[in-house]
Amino acid sequence: MPSVKFIPSFSGIGETSVLAAEIDAAIQHTAEQILETAHALAQDAGLTAYAASLHIETGARPKGRGYARVVADADEAAAREWGDSDNDRLRILGRAAGIQIFPDLGR
Repeated sequence: MPSVKFIPSFSGIGETSVLAAEIDAAIQHTAEQILETAHALAQDAGLTAYAASLHIETGARPKGRGYARVVADADEAAAREWGDSDNDRLRILGRAAGIQIFPDLGR
């Protein structure tokens, strides 16, 4: 089997870094838009503690790909998102992110 000589392109590495920074900025921008929408939905529903608990968490996955996610840390967050015997299913984060569940029957 013939061997192949690899010669790294240092200029290509720089271009990749610029692209990665632009992608990270786009991810952050999207998370900020989702956060703003989720906050408005929570306020409209009268869930001030839930709205106050909304924030963005950022980080990197094991292979280095960055992420930003909107999180609700309120005690009732899961119940408000998915519903339970005492709470209607509001799907604040799901709706803010534009995620549709088929069929979305509600509760």
